[in-house]
Amino acid sequence: MPACLKIVGTIVLLAAASRAQSNSGCLHRMFPVTVVDKHGNAVSDLPVSAFRAELQHRPVKLLSATFQTQQPRIVVLLDTSRSISSTPDEWELAKFLVADIVNSGAPESDLAFATFATHVTVEVPFGKGRDAIREVLLERARPLRPAAVLQSHTALCDAILEVTKLFGTPRLGDAIYAITDGMDNESRGGIGQMQHELEQEGIRLFGSILHSGMFRFPNGRMLPPDLRIIPDGLRIVAQHTGGYSLIFDVARFNHTVGSTRAMASAAQTIYHRLAPFYAVDAELPSALDKPREWKLEVLNSGSKTAKSLSVLYPRTVGPCGGIPRNRD
Repeated sequence: MPACLKIVGTIVLLAAASRAQSNSGCLHRMFPVTVVDKHGNAVSDLPVSAFRAELQHRPVKLLSATFQTQQPRIVVLLDTSRSISSTPDEWELAKFLVADIVNSGAPESDLAFATFATHVTVEVPFGKGRDAIREVLLERARPLRPAAVLQSHTALCDAILEVTKLFGTPRLGDAIYAITDGMDNESRGGIGQMQHELEQEGIRLFGSILHSGMFRFPNGRMLPPDLRIIPDGLRIVAQHTGGYSLIFDVARFNHTVGSTRAMASAAQTIYHRLAPFYAVDAELPSALDKPREWKLEVLNSGSKTAKSLSVLYPRTVGPCGGIPRNRD
């Protein structure tokens, strides 16, 4: 065989081997998966055989499901726009929920704290500790400056995208916990872009959505609860990223002991879904050309879907380098 043909043949074989190795790495993915029982408590003793997954009607090979003892990093993102901060009960509930996760939620998690209206302010970055957040909350307990109250515009989607930068290189299970009324009248990007970016970075979204009987339009006019366009979008994004959201009725927060306990108990259902979680190691059946939804479920002893358990996981799998990426 001529030398030039040997060289060409060698190049072709090397290229094929490289593609095979690349596809092999691309097929291997890691996902954060939370399983809770009907009481909202985390389930921690499931073997990998209890999980079943499929993608495009083909089985996904699950290599392991390891319950994580290391807590995720969480960015607590507080809406300080006029629709919340100028309404006493809503503002007090919002601050209560921040204080509650600082004092009662995910004790081993590293928390960062940011506020937003039109723009994001990073109040406490990662690594500063919870006392630093408590100090900010004490400062916020004082009356707001008139300039702060005048911030009527809300850029919720942009704020969520902005605080993803606080993670640097995201780790498996990283999460953003937004406390907001869910409205947005200022963001350059929309709900779809926000969901895409979160999925691409592998960051879960959680939310406490403050509900005052009716949600407000930017001009102050009210819209009925069945037209919760942005709040419902927040719920959908949370679900698709493996997160969770809950609506809090501001009217029920009346500063009594019973009211406070009820709100704290509801918040616990969010914390139980934030952490802890399983790191599920999966091997996809084939490479993907575009993002695809997949199905993951937990089985009971009879190999049927365990209907008493709720499973939270990123709903979309993307092409190599897409959604979600493998993380160390």
